[in-house]
Amino acid sequence: MKPKVNFYQALIITIFLLALFFLTIIFSIIQLRPETGIRKGQNVLAKKIFYKGDIGKIRTIQVGNHNSSLSKKIFILSQNKCLLFDVKMHELVKTIKFKKEVGVRPEVLKIEPDGKLEFILRGGGFGDVGVANTNGELRWKYRPTGTSPSMTSGDLDGDGNLEFYVADYDGLHRLDSSGEEQWRTNDFWEWDVQIFQPEGVDESQIITRGDDGKIRFRNKHGKIIKDIGPPERIYDIEAVQWLSKAYLLAKDEDRCIILMDLDGKVILKYCYEQEWFFNLPFGNYFYILAVRATPIKLRINEEPYLAVITDFASYISRTMLNIFSPSGELVYQELLKSTTGLNVIQNDDGTESLLVGDGGENVWLYTVNQE
Repeated sequence: MKPKVNFYQALIITIFLLALFFLTIIFSIIQLRPETGIRKGQNVLAKKIFYKGDIGKIRTIQVGNHNSSLSKKIFILSQNKCLLFDVKMHELVKTIKFKKEVGVRPEVLKIEPDGKLEFILRGGGFGDVGVANTNGELRWKYRPTGTSPSMTSGDLDGDGNLEFYVADYDGLHRLDSSGEEQWRTNDFWEWDVQIFQPEGVDESQIITRGDDGKIRFRNKHGKIIKDIGPPERIYDIEAVQWLSKAYLLAKDEDRCIILMDLDGKVILKYCYEQEWFFNLPFGNYFYILAVRATPIKLRINEEPYLAVITDFASYISRTMLNIFSPSGELVYQELLKSTTGLNVIQNDDGTESLLVGDGGENVWLYTVNQE
């Protein structure tokens, strides 16, 4: 007589073995993550802890804002918290805990007359775009179906009220201050919306990256002023002002940082060496998720350097900090835990220091090494 097979026992054993298999893979990935630490330029910068505590992955670091009432504050944001610091004393003034997560691109938008903050959720990662209150609760959101929109804000009309511009699968959308749509272009699938005022231009322009590979410059009415075709496929564009000129920072399909002028000419390109950086037994492959940059004045008698961070694939959970000299030479490189937060603060002598996140626990303050 054949023994009876207990279906539920077999199911439990199967689930256990599958769980063990996936846990082994996860553990292997964690073990294979590269060690953090300085890779180049050991003596270029000095660093110290600006803040240490349980923040959550640091998404944004803001110093001041176009609103003058924010000029004396440093804001450090994760998806769960916003920390406010005094910009002079570097002291923690206030901690705001959000009741709901605020997405991967939160930024402080303004301070209300009652002193409460408003936040813009700029999208990415298939999250909402909209405006949230101090608790992280959405006052309004704009989320078309089937896409991952991105959003920015500005007062291109000059009437004292913010407008919001959303890039998504059916073009560019303009919203009023309450999130109501005023117009949409109904043309190209657009990504990575930015508002920027190029040198020598009287009005700010709206910059988007199209799914067709082109970068478009539009006026406040959505009319295309010009478009450019970069020499290669790029992603995740950011407008950067460096050496008194306007540039677009981007990444390629997997492992290169690209800096272009507004005509699409590549000014700087830096690629990570895949074999040196990371080695997985199942593919030897990594890619950049996001790229951010800011100019930094390290020395009074020199032009600003350019600080660039690249946040890599989530299973790697690492971010590389790169410092490029005014001539484009890589002078400093350090691997940190995953973050997309960096910014500069002014020093009394006219130089600047750099704030950079480090996972969910640390924020580092970098200054030029005087030794």
